[in-house]
Amino acid sequence: MDKPEILDDLNILGYLPTLNAEDNCVNDGVVAAWRHDKNMSAIALIPARAGSVRLPRKNILPFVGKPLIAWSILSAKRAGVGRVVVSTDGNEIADIAMEFGAEVLERPKELATSSSDTISVVRHALADIPASTLVLLQPTSPLRTANDIQNCIAMHAESGRPIVSVTKASPWLFWHNGSGLQKVSPPIDGDLVRPNGAVYVCSATAILGGKDWYDKPVPYLMPEERSVDIDTLADFHLAEELARRQWTEHQPLLDPTT
Repeated sequence: MDKPEILDDLNILGYLPTLNAEDNCVNDGVVAAWRHDKNMSAIALIPARAGSVRLPRKNILPFVGKPLIAWSILSAKRAGVGRVVVSTDGNEIADIAMEFGAEVLERPKELATSSSDTISVVRHALADIPASTLVLLQPTSPLRTANDIQNCIAMHAESGRPIVSVTKASPWLFWHNGSGLQKVSPPIDGDLVRPNGAVYVCSATAILGGKDWYDKPVPYLMPEERSVDIDTLADFHLAEELARRQWTEHQPLLDPTT
């Protein structure tokens, strides 16, 4: 597949990843939509709670030479998002976020528990920071690229619908019903995918009005090797190994020298 033409004012990556059939290429219509709406007020929100349970301090663990959260901040900035904001209850996370060029929004304690939901954190942020478009980036998805973020924003500008990044899922799913395993069959024809947690883009007004990014979303398909969502130590090691291999053997996902 030919590499898409990218607007000069968007070509701030220092590289453009090679695209293939599993990548969502920015076509002329999407680029035109971004050109029409390129001055829209967008906020990249990175929620980073200090009290990770399964992998302590995971958001700031060293990942290929930088704190884990730094890679999400850098990819958002390279994508040209107007404001990059980290919502956190942790002083150490806040210091690192500011070091890498993000704004920091102090998260209230009631939204920083293990049972706090992301949508409440997002609405808290949007109540303080005016924006037309929300770009939600989890710090536990360091393998997403600035190009992925650009593509999702452009798709949202064209469609007006939420964009959710996904990757292909195995059709071999089973339900453990207590007495054994029962195969779960997809209810409709088509590819089976799962959200990978890397990028969510939607209208800020819709979020504040009670909706979320799963209200008739458009999927943005990402390859498995960029879809690791770090929750455990095993996830962390896998993502770091994938990053090192892809940064050394292929065109880099991110510039590790920056």
